Amino acid sequence: MDVTFGDDEAYVQLGRGRVARSTEVAPGVILDLAEDGEAVGMAPTQGVLVERAVRDVDREVRNELHTRLWTEATQDPEFRAEMKAIWDGLAADDHRAWELGEG
Repeated sequence: MDVTFGDDEAYVQLGRGRVARSTEVAPGVILDLAEDGEAVGMAPTQGVLVERAVRDVDREVRNELHTRLWTEATQDPEFRAEMKAIWDGLAADDHRAWELGEG
């Protein structure tokens, strides 16, 4: 991630060519911009915008990793068998709880 500060704005490279920009419309006033670049209000500081961009990129990377890992796991016969056993056990517990009036 790359952050560039100008005299009245900050640019945050968000990955994959996306850039977020905050614009200072008057001394000390920074517009908070949505992902599409539309102003949505005032931001407390440029630092807040940078921190949000870092969190967003981190979330995106983590989600992509989890998606890849779960996709790989679904191709593993041992993992699938273990998950089936777990779900079958949970279903039995749910059924017993229902019969006892707990569900």
